[in-house]
Amino acid sequence: MKKIVKLISLVSFLAFIALSLAVVVGFVDVSALLGGSTLAMAAGAGTVIEGEPVTTTGVTAASSELLDNSIRQNITKMKPSATPLDTIIRNVGLVVPVKSWQSEWYAVDSRGIADTVKTQLNASSGSVAQWSTHALIVNNPHIWSIDDNILVPTINGNDSLPLVFHVVAKNASTYTLTVIAANGTGTHDGDTPVIAVGVGLVRIGNAKSELDAQTSPYAVFPQKSSNYCQVHMAQVEESMYDKLHEKEVNWDITDYRAESIYDMKRSMELANLFGYKLKLYDSVGEDWKYLSGGITRYITKGLTYVSGALDKGVYIGWNKTIFDGNSGSDTRVLFAGSTLLAELHECETVNRQIDAKNVEVMFGIKFNKIETNFGTLLVKHHKLFNDCGWATKGIVLDIANLEKHIFKPLQTTSLELKKTGIKNANAFVIDEAFCLATRYPDTHALITLA
Repeated sequence: MKKIVKLISLVSFLAFIALSLAVVVGFVDVSALLGGSTLAMAAGAGTVIEGEPVTTTGVTAASSELLDNSIRQNITKMKPSATPLDTIIRNVGLVVPVKSWQSEWYAVDSRGIADTVKTQLNASSGSVAQWSTHALIVNNPHIWSIDDNILVPTINGNDSLPLVFHVVAKNASTYTLTVIAANGTGTHDGDTPVIAVGVGLVRIGNAKSELDAQTSPYAVFPQKSSNYCQVHMAQVEESMYDKLHEKEVNWDITDYRAESIYDMKRSMELANLFGYKLKLYDSVGEDWKYLSGGITRYITKGLTYVSGALDKGVYIGWNKTIFDGNSGSDTRVLFAGSTLLAELHECETVNRQIDAKNVEVMFGIKFNKIETNFGTLLVKHHKLFNDCGWATKGIVLDIANLEKHIFKPLQTTSLELKKTGIKNANAFVIDEAFCLATRYPDTHALITLA
C-alpha cells in the first residue's frame, strides 16, 4: 500500500513538472486552466517580464507589481545612450512627489560677484575735487548694493594698483551706480580714467560708517518657477490569433512591449528637453491636457562660439562661465549635437584628452571626460539633437540641480479586453505623469552657434 501511495505521489510530481514546462513553452494555455485568468510569466529573452490580461483581483495585484518593476528596470536600461537625460534622471536625479498637475518650486541664483561696464565711462577733467561722484553704468545692477566696493582689475589708479570705487547710490532702472573713486587719478585722486564697455568689475565687499546699524538687504529673492506634469503613456496589444499563429521569426508581445517602451522613453526625453509648458484645451476631445516645459526653456545662461574658431581660449572661457560664480557641482554634463561635437574635436584642449581615452561610463552611457582647472565636463553626443535642429548646439547640466517631480509614478495596468468583450487581445498600458524642475538656473547653460 505504501508503495502505491509513493508511486501516485511520484506520478503527480512528474505530471506537475510536465505541466509547468508545457505552460512555459506555450503548449498549454494557462488561462484555460484558471478559468480565463493568466499569470505574468518571465520572458525567455530575460530582459522583460511578460504581462498578459488578468481577470482576478489577486492575480492582477501580483502581476502588476512584478510588471511595474520590470518596466522600471527596462526603461532605465534600454538604449541608455540614445536618451541620456532620461537615463541619468532615473538613476541619480532627485525625485520629488507632487500632489497636483502644476508643480512649483523656488529658483534662485547665487549672488554674483562679477559684472561688466555697459556704457563707457569717460575720463574726467583731471582736477575734480576729492570725493566727487561718477555715474558708472553696469550690466547687472542687481548684484550691487549701496556701500559696496568695486575693484577694476585691468585699470590702475594713482598708486599704480587696480582702481577701486565705492558705491554711494544706485538706480536699478537705469543700470546706474553712483560711485566715488578711492584711488582715482588726477590731482586729488578723485578723477577716473576711461573705462570702456565690457571692462570687468568685481564686488569686493561693503564698507559701513561708524553709526550704521544695518545694511541694505540683498535685493534678489527666490523666484517662483512652475511646470506642468505631463502624462506619458504607451499601450501594447497582441491578438490571441496573432499569438497562436506560427511565425517565421519569434516576435511576440515581449518584442512589441520593448519597442513601445523605447518609443515612450524617447518621447519623454524630447519633452524633457524641448517641451512647451501649457494647459491646453482639446476642443475635439473636449478635455484639458497638461504639457511640460522642457528644461531648455528654463535655462538663462548662454554660451556662443564661431564655427571654425572654437579654440582653447573659447573653451576655457566657457568653463570659467560655467563653473565660476555659482554654487554648482565641480562636474557637469555637456550634451552636444554632432556639429558642435566635431568643433570640440578640433579644439586642442578637448582633442588631447579625448585621444588619451579619458572616458567615464555611468549607467551604460560613455562620456568623454574633459578636465580644466575650473571643473570637469562629461561630454556626450546626444543623437536626438540632430532631429530637433540642434546639431550646432549643446546644453550643460548640473545634474545635482535637476529634480524630477512625479505626480503619478510609473505604473502598468492590464486591460481586460477579452472579458469585457471589447477585443480578443492581450493588452496593457504603461503611464507616468511627471515634469523636470531646474534649480539654480545659473548652474546650467545653453551653447549656440554665434
